[in-house]
Amino acid sequence: MQEILSVAEFRANYAAMLNRAAKGERILLGRRGKPMAALVPLAGLEAIQEAEEDRLDGLAADRARKEFEASGEKAIPWEHVKAEWDAKNAAKKPRHKGKTRA
Repeated sequence: MQEILSVAEFRANYAAMLNRAAKGERILLGRRGKPMAALVPLAGLEAIQEAEEDRLDGLAADRARKEFEASGEKAIPWEHVKAEWDAKNAAKKPRHKGKTRA
C-alpha cells in the first residue's frame, strides 16, 4: 500500500513533494492515516479528467438510450436522415467568397 503523508509532513517538505509529483510520482496526503487528497503529475490529472468525462458521457448515452427505448419511437435509419439532409442542402445556393461590391 502507498504511504500516506500527513499534512504536517507535506507542509515541511512541499517543494520536494511538488518536484516528486512533477517527475511522475503520486503522493497521498491524509489525516490520521486516512487518505484525503492526492498530489499527482499534471499528465495524470488530465488522464483522470478525460476518464471521468468519458464515464459521464457513457452514463448520459445510456440514459438517452433507455429513454428512447421507453418512448416506443422507432429509430430513423441514417440513410434516410442523410438523404433528407442532402436534399435540403442541395436546394441552397452556395455563397460566393471573394470580392465584395463597393
